[in-house]
Amino acid sequence: MNIELIESLGNDGWQDSANQTASLIKQELLQSSKDKGLVKRCRDSFEKERQYKLELWRNKFIVEFNIDDLDNQINDYCNGIYKINKDISDYINFNLINYVDKNSTELIYDYPNTVHLVKYLLNNENANPVIKFRLHAVFNQVIFTSTRQSGVSNAGIAGEEFVDVILTSCGLLEGKDFKRQHKSRTYSDTDFVLPWVEDYRDQDVQIFAAVQFSSNDRIRMVGGELKRSAQAVAITGSGLDSASKNLDSIGANILAGMMQQNHQLVCYRGEIERMIGKLENKVKMVKKDGTIPKSVADNKTKLKYFKEYSISFSEFAKIVTKRFRSK
Repeated sequence: MNIELIESLGNDGWQDSANQTASLIKQELLQSSKDKGLVKRCRDSFEKERQYKLELWRNKFIVEFNIDDLDNQINDYCNGIYKINKDISDYINFNLINYVDKNSTELIYDYPNTVHLVKYLLNNENANPVIKFRLHAVFNQVIFTSTRQSGVSNAGIAGEEFVDVILTSCGLLEGKDFKRQHKSRTYSDTDFVLPWVEDYRDQDVQIFAAVQFSSNDRIRMVGGELKRSAQAVAITGSGLDSASKNLDSIGANILAGMMQQNHQLVCYRGEIERMIGKLENKVKMVKKDGTIPKSVADNKTKLKYFKEYSISFSEFAKIVTKRFRSK
């Protein structure tokens, strides 16, 4: 990155310079020629410590497991995972410039444009403040895009992790009592099946379980994982403190389809109770002229689903423990 490009950020038509700068920085931060962008390189430097913290947190959960208080424990567990992951994202979001400056000698070969940008920001006290402001904005935009994508990926992993830790804490054994990523001849792989069966032996599965950490109408996509040859459950973290969505995000038409296919929902008890209480009030709504709002029909569908087809994490754990735990 040459000085002319940087200083053109202070001229008329600076938007073109900003986009050109962003393109150069993005190539290095997210998709280096070494197949490891600078953001991933920084993130990987924390990976060993992150895995260690996650393992300690998981072991603590298993030791303190209480099936009757499982919903609150899962909420706390997911909060802990979120905090461990967020600490690293916060470092990248708010301190990557210092990381680049501190390691500039090592990084200059693979990420020259980023190092030059950082040096300009830190070593030019008399530089045009408008140029420095726009350089910061370009840099931060690329960084935030990366950490947002990482957050989505971590949420998907957290969904499968909290289901795995529930099953393990219940005394179920992977490879005998349950299986992850079961393959079928039709439709998608299924996140979990109980008990363990060979791939493609759908006829031997008793429960198909698909997982989404935060669900909206995308929950319809789990239909490809939930085959009709056995009981089917969709497990969601919606409503947990660390989830980005709650059960309000799922439309009545989606829930009606799940009822028709006899797909049960496993969710945080507090969120199920919140939805039932909210919907019980909504189905009683009447307009000032005495007519019933059109929304009442949809809310009745939702209320029926959450009352009759939804169970808590604790209830799910008790069911699978009784049915599948090895003697």
